[in-house]
Amino acid sequence: KELISLEDELSLLNDYFIIQKYRYGGLITMEIDIPENLKNNCIPRFTLQPLVENAIFHGIEPKGGTGCILIKACETETGILISVSDNGIGMTAETIKKIFNGEEDTHSALFKQIGVLNVHKRIQHNFGKDFGISINSKLGEYTCINVHLPHRSL
Repeated sequence: KELISLEDELSLLNDYFIIQKYRYGGLITMEIDIPENLKNNCIPRFTLQPLVENAIFHGIEPKGGTGCILIKACETETGILISVSDNGIGMTAETIKKIFNGEEDTHSALFKQIGVLNVHKRIQHNFGKDFGISINSKLGEYTCINVHLPHRSL
């Protein structure tokens, strides 16, 4: 199934994160703060895992030391908003623009391969152009990827 419940997506994400936590010797943590009433909302399968993978490999790992990923969700007027934030190295506005344009330089090509643009396109394919991903970041401090989804239960 292409669409699954947010609860099932979080279960897949937890399985993935356990592997990464062992790989990094406990230097990374992940906190999830999602209200129970949103966990039945549908989401394309493997939406969050590529975003967490991106946070680890391109945000936290290059920083060195410990890192934290925070996943939160809330209701909005048009649906739900899931944020995946990390305290890694951040990125420039130019890099963010290149990610969404699919431009091939070294840094944005890595993000494209991990699947940020792919996730954005899959969300829009399933739910329309009003939904998808946006990115906020401050170089040297953080990145926050926001996933905008309609409020639709399975």
